[in-house]
Amino acid sequence: MQISLIILIATLVATSLMTAFSYVVSRLVNKQFREPQLLNILIAQVFNMQSLKHILGWLIHYAIGLTFTIGLVSLWQYTGIDSSWFSALYLGVFLGVLGALGWSVMFKLISFSIHINQIRFYIQLIIAHVIFTLSVLLVYEMSM
Repeated sequence: MQISLIILIATLVATSLMTAFSYVVSRLVNKQFREPQLLNILIAQVFNMQSLKHILGWLIHYAIGLTFTIGLVSLWQYTGIDSSWFSALYLGVFLGVLGALGWSVMFKLISFSIHINQIRFYIQLIIAHVIFTLSVLLVYEMSM
């Protein structure tokens, strides 16, 4: 299978599973942890939009997933880092921390209209990114 197709499939699977996890956690703890919706809220505030029902947050979320997938596959293919469960685990934690830093900057730069328990959000975000990298690894390994 062509590497570009593997990356596309891995992106769709991993980003979807990560997002599903965030939606489940959000529902279980009754908090807003759904990244695409949070992105839509941020976009609406920055651009003074009335509607939060648009796909821009979803497109940005999947574009970031594509970027992370390309990075992971490139690391596994072109460096000495093995495509192993251990590497996926620590890379997932790294991406989760990177994601938490990104959200932290956005929350500080933009006067956010809803209250987010940031510690809980960041913990679930790190776990979600571990799910993401493990999913990318699974698709990658099954396709090679």
